[in-house]
Amino acid sequence: MTPRAVPRTAVVAIGGNALLRGGTHAAVAEQVEAARRLASPVVALADTGWGVVVTHGNGPQAGFVKRRADLAAALAPELPALDLDMCVADSQGGLGYILTTAIAGRLRSLGRDLTAQLGAALDGRGGTWLDSEPARTTEEPLNGTVTAGRPQ
Repeated sequence: MTPRAVPRTAVVAIGGNALLRGGTHAAVAEQVEAARRLASPVVALADTGWGVVVTHGNGPQAGFVKRRADLAAALAPELPALDLDMCVADSQGGLGYILTTAIAGRLRSLGRDLTAQLGAALDGRGGTWLDSEPARTTEEPLNGTVTAGRPQ
């Protein structure tokens, strides 16, 4: 069997606060704009040959969802109460959607398509993640870090 080249993989972790101004505002439009700023360096990193995995937090967003749910339940007791775990799930899904949409938009602005990018990544690895080799890690640092969409 011929060994396959395994691309280096960078994990880009975006904290929930990175999508907020000072961590105090919860406007969705603000989070969408921050995600758009973050999308450019994520796509640029992938363009240098790195495989990129994007993960995100949602601390403040889960709190905002919980507060909104509690206020709504106080005004309309017939609405079901939401436990914190449901608020976490709600905000994780919302942020995943916001970040995916921003990255797809950046790719479209470059004349590329997110679905095509994913397909090429899977084809380049020789199959799906189910039959690929285990991931390998490296101690080699990236040339800088990305904070709130600005390379450092």
